Amino acid sequence: MSSRGYCRMSYINATACAPSSLEDRLEALSVIVPLRNEEDHVESIVRDLREIVPQVSARMEILLVDDGSSDRTPEICARLERAFSEVRVLTRRSDHGYGAALGAGCKAANSPWIFWLDGDEQFDVSDLIPLSQPVREGNFDAAVGVRARRGDPLLRRLLGRAWTVMVQRAIGVELTDMNCAFKLLPRTVFDGWTPSSRGAAFTAEVMQRVQLRGLRLAEVPVRHYPRESGEQSGANPRVMAKAMIELGLLAARSRRGT
Repeated sequence: MSSRGYCRMSYINATACAPSSLEDRLEALSVIVPLRNEEDHVESIVRDLREIVPQVSARMEILLVDDGSSDRTPEICARLERAFSEVRVLTRRSDHGYGAALGAGCKAANSPWIFWLDGDEQFDVSDLIPLSQPVREGNFDAAVGVRARRGDPLLRRLLGRAWTVMVQRAIGVELTDMNCAFKLLPRTVFDGWTPSSRGAAFTAEVMQRVQLRGLRLAEVPVRHYPRESGEQSGANPRVMAKAMIELGLLAARSRRGT
């Protein structure tokens, strides 16, 4: 473990670290899935979550945050909400940004634990089992994923690494994989606090708060697959410019100690 309270773990097979009894599970978990034009993926994600989450949590809610989709995503989300009592849909009429969608989900979450993952099926939901193990055992206060072998094109991988380094230098948050969208956090991180970032810097701002609060954080390798359909926006110049501006504002506030 580093002096900042981080611990990097080797990959653990999901079966090997499943709870040994019902008492070893989390009390309740809110799963947040931001969605924008993910009609090919949302139904499969909900199916996988309904299978996996009960293995690590006694109760769950699944918050599908539709961020201005123009395809059939809203229609499918509405159908899933009618079919399953644990599914709730938050609808945003226009694209407010990735961070804004996550922030809306975190604000609406009712459980003591929050888990978020992207809605593009690039992650294996079963990796929630090893991700949650350090928290379930009480050794850590939060856990974040590290993509063991990132399934994105070279440019996306290079941009992701550059972003992680910039965040480290700008606000001192030393994560291995800053924007890995596979994170398990206590709901108390958001008590009395609303992140100001609405784009890609949302994660950096949240993890800065985790660090400043002195939470013990485990970094757990998770699987990551190529995107099979839909469009990625991380390399969009507008998205990147917004992220840089937000990171600059975070750095300025950090220097002022606010």
